[in-house]
Amino acid sequence: MFKYGADPPEKVYADCYDEEEEDFSKDGTPTDLWTFDRATKFFEDLPKEARQPGVVFYVHLIGLDTNGHNFGPQHEVYYNNIRVVDRGIKELQKTIEKAYGNDGRTSYIVTADHGMHDGGSHGDGHPDNTRTPIVAWGAGIRPAAKKPIGHDDYSKNWARLKEFERRDIEQADIAALSTSLVGNNFPVNCVGRLPVDYLDGDEYFRHTALLTNTKSVANMFIHKTKMMSRTHIRFQPFDALANGVLENSIELIEGLLKSGTDFKEANRLTQDLFDKCLAGLRYLQTYDWLFLRTVVTFGYIGWILYCITFVQIRYVGTEGAASISSLALKISAAMFSVITVGIGGFLLAQESRPMYYAYTAFAIFFWFEVIRHSPTLLRLATWRNVGIALIVLAFMEFLVFSFYNRAALSVGLIVVAAFACLRQEWLLAVSCVVSSVFTVLPPIGKSQSLLLIGLGTVVCLVLLAILSLISNSFTMRFLIVNMSASVLAAIVTFQSQMGLDAGEGLSLFTQIHGWGIVFSSIPRIWYCQMTCEPSKPLTTLGVFSAAILPLFIILSVSYEVIFFAAFSTLLIAWVDVEMRTTAKPVIKTGEARMTDRDIPTALTFLFLVNYAFFGTGNIASVSSFQLDSITRLVTQFAPFLMGTLLVLKLLVPFVPLLIALGLIGHYRRLPKFALLILAVSLTDIITINFFFLVRDEGSWLEIGSTISHFIIGNAFIIFFTMLGLLDGVFLASFRGSTREKLE
Repeated sequence: MFKYGADPPEKVYADCYDEEEEDFSKDGTPTDLWTFDRATKFFEDLPKEARQPGVVFYVHLIGLDTNGHNFGPQHEVYYNNIRVVDRGIKELQKTIEKAYGNDGRTSYIVTADHGMHDGGSHGDGHPDNTRTPIVAWGAGIRPAAKKPIGHDDYSKNWARLKEFERRDIEQADIAALSTSLVGNNFPVNCVGRLPVDYLDGDEYFRHTALLTNTKSVANMFIHKTKMMSRTHIRFQPFDALANGVLENSIELIEGLLKSGTDFKEANRLTQDLFDKCLAGLRYLQTYDWLFLRTVVTFGYIGWILYCITFVQIRYVGTEGAASISSLALKISAAMFSVITVGIGGFLLAQESRPMYYAYTAFAIFFWFEVIRHSPTLLRLATWRNVGIALIVLAFMEFLVFSFYNRAALSVGLIVVAAFACLRQEWLLAVSCVVSSVFTVLPPIGKSQSLLLIGLGTVVCLVLLAILSLISNSFTMRFLIVNMSASVLAAIVTFQSQMGLDAGEGLSLFTQIHGWGIVFSSIPRIWYCQMTCEPSKPLTTLGVFSAAILPLFIILSVSYEVIFFAAFSTLLIAWVDVEMRTTAKPVIKTGEARMTDRDIPTALTFLFLVNYAFFGTGNIASVSSFQLDSITRLVTQFAPFLMGTLLVLKLLVPFVPLLIALGLIGHYRRLPKFALLILAVSLTDIITINFFFLVRDEGSWLEIGSTISHFIIGNAFIIFFTMLGLLDGVFLASFRGSTREKLE
């Protein structure tokens, strides 16, 4: 990553093993041995370019990361890898010193980019993941002080290190430290604070280095301030550094350093100025947030109102549809034209980014459409509809909460189960109670459980056997084929996992069979159309679940298969209740219109979408993605393929959910995409929440989760569109047969 883009290219030398060497089914220690071996050979035959001052050597040891993910940080393989790395660093240091004639001018820094919890993953805010080592020694680095200070409960009992001072720094500070040690200019956009306690030398040298570091950050602030003051209309500068405060502070600190009278006060003033510069950069970074958030929020609200209008006109009925008069339309068009030109000129004058224009155009277009069809919306403004809107809003806020607390979905299922018991809907009640268990269980983690995979397979086979007894002979034969494929998938899963656990790797035989199961899912799902029975929609739902089951088995590591059985049963119960409690549309030809009864169906669908996402873990968490679920198919490092398989596993539960919603829509004879578009019109309520909850500070999880939640909220539109297209493919034959029978 450091070599590509270097100018000139020969300025950076790099060497790396092939991707195939990073195999997640084997011990990763050999990759570290390879790295030490190549580094040793490099220093034994050191080129002349590497003998000049200011050269940086970067040695990346991936084995510990690979073994941590694969075996966990408490495994003996991981401990052995640590011993190998310790010995390797010791020997490499001797080689480096020998290469440079033991001149004592080399500095060493050993650190890591992240920690790891016992589950073999990282990304959340737990100290095990955010706490990383920093060990520095050599030229220009102050020897460790032999005094037991700076320790906490984590390090106070370290046998050989508790006697020395522990000096904690931020990860960004390492860049500043490295730069200072080699004597280079501080990198552009480096906001790390130089840890002066790490530096050797006298007070003047160390505090002058810190001031140089502060000036570098101050120059970034000055440069960005000049840019924004040039482009922004009536720019308001950062008060804490305005009116010469920055220049006067630097002048005062320089005077104290030159006089040598009060280094402590110089250090305090420098640290304070550094903090103000960081605050100033933050001020400039967020300067346009008020404008952006206002425009984006108006855009989302306009989109929601536009979707409601579209549903009312297209799917509810034309008797409630109305538009403004031609005169009012011309006045509105003129008004929005003026607004467009005004905001466009404002953005142009400020040299705004292209996305700013897109956000503004998005908002203006949808609000013009809202004004254009405002009579339609005004006719909906009844007290009854306001009450419905408040209920819908409360439900959507509940779904937002479930993104942060999976257990909320369990509460929702228990409430539904209670109402189902009152109505004597026993299948729905039981399936809700069983399904509520999964969202209070810990997310799928590192520990494999072949027992749970086998138990889940048995439960699914029993349910499919019951389903086959109430099906025709053609459907029964298809179910038997899928049951056989499920048994084969379980066998392949057991064989491959036992081979991986034994350290034998993944055999070619089981890998071929595993990929065969994956690819055979496509024709089996497609073939489901041939087994659809118009008179038995519940059987149709079961057939599709059976077709996708083998794929889910081979990608499971724990209780996912049991979850899939419970989820499919819950969907069958939902469809059954919807069809038995909803009267068939009494129409001879054409399509039925949407009514208020379709709103609870759309809300239930959105609830089940969340449940499908979070039933086995928090998909918006970096630390929830475990490679164990795909190592039965691919073990060598292949980011795109691995990512595709992980996403495929996440999408499997949506196949039966899609079929369930399609069956309900076809039963009610609703237009194609009607229920999906109704759901889409509500999802941006979730997105607006996530937009204001996005964070850009904190741990990987705190930042990544808020961003991924926002992305998921926006992706609902694309995701539901894809579901609608699949609905047209999966249920094409069923739709035709059903309507012929109804007619």
